[in-house]
Amino acid sequence: MASVKSCLEQKSGAIISAQPNASVNEALLLKRDNRVRAGLVIEGKSLLGFISQGDCAIKVLLSELNPKTTMIQEIMSKNLITVSLSDSLDH
Repeated sequence: MASVKSCLEQKSGAIISAQPNASVNEALLLKRDNRVRAGLVIEGKSLLGFISQGDCAIKVLLSELNPKTTMIQEIMSKNLITVSLSDSLDH
């Protein structure tokens, strides 16, 4: 049975992440430059959340917030469900 680790080993290895106190604008530039639609919000070694293009569009643009002054921590998805590397993909 395939594990999370075996699945991740097939990926490029790059983890796209941002600091929680970075602006949404910075997150969008990071996504654009790395050609990804979502990224992790990490502080030190702690995973704090996840930010997607949908978060930026729905929570910032539709709410008419300024992406240059709105911080990632204000709109990121929190309380993530996580798995460990040894977990099976079925898990």
